[in-house]
Amino acid sequence: YFEIEKIKEKIDVIITDHHQPPEKLPEAFAIINPAKLDCKYPFKKLAGVGVAYKLCQAIWQIEKNDFEVYYNDLLELVALATVADIVELQDENRVLVKQGLKALGTTNILGLKELIVVSKLAGKKIDAGKIGFILAPRLNAAGRLGNAQLAVKLLTTDKEHEAKEIAEFLNNENELRQNIEQEILDEALKMLAEKPPEKTIVLAGKNWNAGVIGIVASRLVEKYYLPTIIFSVDEQGIAKGSGRSIRALDLHKALASMKELFLNFGGHHQAAGLSLREKDLPAFSERFETYVNSTLLPGDFVPTVKIDALAS
Repeated sequence: YFEIEKIKEKIDVIITDHHQPPEKLPEAFAIINPAKLDCKYPFKKLAGVGVAYKLCQAIWQIEKNDFEVYYNDLLELVALATVADIVELQDENRVLVKQGLKALGTTNILGLKELIVVSKLAGKKIDAGKIGFILAPRLNAAGRLGNAQLAVKLLTTDKEHEAKEIAEFLNNENELRQNIEQEILDEALKMLAEKPPEKTIVLAGKNWNAGVIGIVASRLVEKYYLPTIIFSVDEQGIAKGSGRSIRALDLHKALASMKELFLNFGGHHQAAGLSLREKDLPAFSERFETYVNSTLLPGDFVPTVKIDALAS
């Protein structure tokens, strides 16, 4: 809000997003988000990159004055970010990823080529799994442990030596991220062994790496199948949290029911970020447990597998 308020008189600000919007929206020139109640776009589950790409396509059509032609460049980046955003690969997401995977094999983006090489994927068929577990974590490592601009630089540089250097650095950063993630996960598991969870998991650690706690939350959901929020508490007593949910619980809705506790929060059905004062952590933990306990049924805590087809 503050940034847009300061610059809206000088430039037109267009916001693209796919998270659940807050009750009060910034006074931007335009806010493009399929999750907005008044949005008529037919597909509501686009990733953040998908919304931005739709804007690019619309601008392209206006510039060309031809609404039968679609902008189809850089689909490899759309596929990469769509998979990394962990949205459902259905409808338009599925089409974008399918076409983007084809483009990935013949990409001219220098940094992406070098990232594929250091990831040991050169000459191999790259599918959504390889994006999600190999390429995306290396790109994300830049923002999780330091400066996210490095990932942007990798994807925009036209210097081969620079692309190689950044790709190798991100590969090393990803290994460091994995080590930090394992350390936090080990601490979290030790806490849970001492005090087993009931219907939710809420854990906090002093100066846990805030860029990694979301991955740790995902690991704990996989192991316990309980809504999980992990907090990193800084020196100023501010707890920054990252949450992951199970299918039956709308995490954003749950957090919205107790928003007065937070300094800020946002997200969607199965993932969210939030921050609050360290002194409010016990109250939050209690209210979150109560909400989940009163909202979900016993069967909701049983993992399910959706079967697409039966073998004959």
